[in-house]
Amino acid sequence: MNQYQRTHETMAAYERLHLAAAEERGGETLAAAWASVVRQWRVVLAAAGVGLVVALVFLAVTPPQYSARALVLIDPKNDFSVRATRAPTDSNTDSANIESQVEILRSDRIVRKVIEAENLVDHPAFRPGVLSQVLSTLKFWDRETPAKTELARMEATTRALQKQVTAKRLGLTYVVELTATMPDPVEAARVVNAYAHAYMDGQLQFREELASRTSKALQERTEELKKQAQNAERAVEELKFSGSLQGENSASARVALKNLESTAQTYRVIHDKFLERYAETLQQQYFTVPDAQIVSAGFPPLNKSYPKTLIVLATALFLSAALGSLLALLLDRRFGGARLKRDHFA
Repeated sequence: MNQYQRTHETMAAYERLHLAAAEERGGETLAAAWASVVRQWRVVLAAAGVGLVVALVFLAVTPPQYSARALVLIDPKNDFSVRATRAPTDSNTDSANIESQVEILRSDRIVRKVIEAENLVDHPAFRPGVLSQVLSTLKFWDRETPAKTELARMEATTRALQKQVTAKRLGLTYVVELTATMPDPVEAARVVNAYAHAYMDGQLQFREELASRTSKALQERTEELKKQAQNAERAVEELKFSGSLQGENSASARVALKNLESTAQTYRVIHDKFLERYAETLQQQYFTVPDAQIVSAGFPPLNKSYPKTLIVLATALFLSAALGSLLALLLDRRFGGARLKRDHFA
């Protein structure tokens, strides 16, 4: 064995001894800490008791909140109003359409429809907090009017409802989850269902308006094509009975006649297609199908969503016990050190 190997083995042995000593010191430290906690168990128990009392008081004074859930299925392919002209889509386009509908669900327009339909202005669940009320009373320089007050109440209710109703897409599916959180489970179910129906009504209204605009545009274009086709057909008839087809210029006249007949036929075919499309769109105004449907209505939840009793109690117990253990270590170190000094001088 050469000098290098012996040195290497010596260093390895030293590292093993160092690690063993460190582990022993760590074990001794943990054992000493645990002994301190055991000696000061009354402190730990008192801290845990205080934490549980605080948690129970929090649960007693905090109003419970209940969350009702509804599911809306959005089918971006169900687009009857533009199905004749719609370009093929892929998964990325459909995904973008779903996300767009989620943003529409979060819009002020839907929220205000729910507020108006369910008469939620000045609902107790949406009343401003004490701080907001105090700040509003301090605005003595801002002259209030009935119209301004009404708008402020609607705006406050809108913002409060937006915080208590969420809309999110479930994974990569076409399903959007609506969740309404209210102090009363029946109210939560009522609000989430009103939210879903407001979205559906908005979809129907949008489809009807789109069909109406499309129908009007098609009607105007159909009338234009009808006039153009009639003018082309009239020009054909006039050329036929003008006598131009006879004589030395008959060849050019026949070419012109053929062009006019082709133009008249083209206008007539386009007119017929527009007329057919106009008839379909006109029928869709009376048979409008939204591109979404409610697959699961909201029901009053049986259990509250906030605060979670077990989670609050477990968290309070863990934090208070940890704080009590830390306090026990500090107290044991302080008074334990004082005892050692007294024993030393004694």
